[in-house]
Amino acid sequence: MAEPETVILANGIFPTQTAPLRVLTSANYIICCDGATENLLDYGLEPDVIIGDMDSLSGKYQRQFKDRIVKIERQTDTDLAKALKWCVTKKLSQVTIVGATGLREDHTLGNIFLLFDYAAKFDISMYTDAGLFLPVTSATELPGIPGQQISLFSHDPTIRVSSNGLKYPLLKSTFPTLHAGILNECLGDSFHLEISHGTLLVFIKYEIEEECS
Repeated sequence: MAEPETVILANGIFPTQTAPLRVLTSANYIICCDGATENLLDYGLEPDVIIGDMDSLSGKYQRQFKDRIVKIERQTDTDLAKALKWCVTKKLSQVTIVGATGLREDHTLGNIFLLFDYAAKFDISMYTDAGLFLPVTSATELPGIPGQQISLFSHDPTIRVSSNGLKYPLLKSTFPTLHAGILNECLGDSFHLEISHGTLLVFIKYEIEEECS
């Protein structure tokens, strides 16, 4: 039996752009962090699983979805981290995250940095209202368009990165700071990255940003 297309809806700002909404509406298995449940219901979709400590979910919905709730009290993890750990226990191979940014900056940064932790566990990506975050752990060819903005992030200053197809080419370059690799551009319809080890986080800005009505 094929693995379902799994999406985690985090409790940031509910997406408005075409790309994350398309990901959400095409999913056949939606995991909701507890505080995001009402936003998903307001959009006309229902969660398959609700994960968290349930401090942000009303009693009404706790009763309505009691058979779908995975309550985890652990306060050392955010609800998104709890959801990702649950996905690991289910041996999923692919997870897409939406709704993880746009409110508190500390939550936004923490949610994005989780991609480093789970890149080796399954195929993971995060769609925001501005673009796509994608962790890279080996030589990779990624699609793009001329002029599309690309940013690269590493929390390991020893990683060496080489590129082909970017405006500012990299040749076994290191990133001594988290912001050292931002604001590059794609030159054609794809670009190639090679890394020496570890995980490189790639941000690809959407070509067109359109609010969905």
